[in-house]
Amino acid sequence: MWFQKKKNPEDQIEIPFERRKFERIRNILTILAKRDEDFESFKLFTDNVSEGGIRAVTQVKVEPGECLQLNILLHSIHTSLNARGKVAWINPLGRQQFETGIEFIDLDATNHRKLKEYIERYRSVVTKGGP
Repeated sequence: MWFQKKKNPEDQIEIPFERRKFERIRNILTILAKRDEDFESFKLFTDNVSEGGIRAVTQVKVEPGECLQLNILLHSIHTSLNARGKVAWINPLGRQQFETGIEFIDLDATNHRKLKEYIERYRSVVTKGGP
């Protein structure tokens, strides 16, 4: 999944190490997603968010490698941002629910700034109790 195993040369046990480039925040956001070839959108709900991508749950099965247009609703700052993402992985959760990892592959400077500010504001509130 998100971890890659690395051998410890001293005792030959495998130690997980993180491959993520960005720190994630645990936050629920609503995302309207659309496949490139479809006209209809569907909803995803994030479990965590970073500047590099999201982990989300949806009732629509997507496939690794599939590209999606994303409209991410940043509720607490009353705005949204648009991005293009690529499905990195998917895990069935049962009852027509799927957990999926999506990497941002196209996030312009304005939308990246919005996301970065949102994440920083969220961290500030959670770690310090306020902005």
